[in-house]
Amino acid sequence: MSYLARGRTVQLIIERSGGSLEYASLLQRWFPEAKAIHLYRDGRNCAISMSNHAMYRMAIIRRRLLRFFGTDPYTSALPITSHEPPPQDLLDFLPTTFDPDRFRNATLPYSEFGLLWSSMILKGQKALHSWSPHLDISYEALVASPIDELQKIEDFLHLAPNSEWLAASAPAFHGRGDSWLLLAQDDRDELTRSCRLGMDILFGRGAWRTA
Repeated sequence: MSYLARGRTVQLIIERSGGSLEYASLLQRWFPEAKAIHLYRDGRNCAISMSNHAMYRMAIIRRRLLRFFGTDPYTSALPITSHEPPPQDLLDFLPTTFDPDRFRNATLPYSEFGLLWSSMILKGQKALHSWSPHLDISYEALVASPIDELQKIEDFLHLAPNSEWLAASAPAFHGRGDSWLLLAQDDRDELTRSCRLGMDILFGRGAWRTA
């Protein structure tokens, strides 16, 4: 933060990195005086978006490797065991035999990303529960009523009201629609089941659309 403020007269620094919920407890420890804003959205749309990002695709691959070997070969040496040779769809992703093209083109079920998203929400909410102050902002609410939600952020950060900033920023928020509704019914149902834990945490049990 001192680097960002160098050479500037700065009263407030706002930093936004995708996926930082995973590290919320560390961020709280490193920046104890910081305020946190949690921008969240329907987990099924998040899962579909995550499936297009290399970081999350790699997370799914490493989960599969961990289940097969009992350890993550990207952080620990593989144990000498009586395991059968890994199937080709795992062999292509080992550190010593990694196939970039196979990685880019691998078909990974959306439901696996839904489970990953739910685990991130569970872990992040535990950290945010003890992070005071913090503000929860729904992406869907931000798209539907951008000025109202941006005003909440202004108030939370104790920023001086700025109607020009609100008017200029509001048009930038436009919905992309619910991409999960475009899936085949079986895929949609499986994805919904995988996101249920995270959705219940964020929206409340029975308070969100399941079909």
